[in-house]
Amino acid sequence: MGLSNDLVVDIADEINFELNSPSDISISFISFWLRRNVGKLNNLISTTFTITADSPYNFSSVLSEEQKDIYKHLFKIYYWQKKINDNLGSSSFDIVQEVSSDNMIIRTVNKNEISKTYLQLRNQEIEALKNMVNGYKLGSFDPLAVQGDDYIAIGETADTNYARTQDKYVT
Repeated sequence: MGLSNDLVVDIADEINFELNSPSDISISFISFWLRRNVGKLNNLISTTFTITADSPYNFSSVLSEEQKDIYKHLFKIYYWQKKINDNLGSSSFDIVQEVSSDNMIIRTVNKNEISKTYLQLRNQEIEALKNMVNGYKLGSFDPLAVQGDDYIAIGETADTNYARTQDKYVT
């Protein structure tokens, strides 16, 4: 897998591995897509990542594992949408579905059914991305105030018995 946390090609290699090394895309294609779509990641999770113009392409700062996973899901959504478009474009040429001769049957796969499968995969990626982004955003913000009986104020210790509702120390 990757040697560094901040190289675009390492993330592309991970994506290629997770997609089981498809023959229709390459690591360089994925790297190019990642470089061109870093703004999507920034818009989605409110960050300001940039990619250096010199090779090897690095990010301006190291991505956390959560950020990398979100970025990977963005590419996978693109990939499955590309597969849907490719199959729907060629589905108009599937006229013959089954041919039989001399006790042999040849069936062609219905491209619309393949597209439906790709559509399901894309929708699963979209749902996973939504969950990851929501979790990332919830985990990246600190509360503005903490209130309640479990809060320990400055000068108090955990074993100090103070009834905040009565505003006095309990002895």
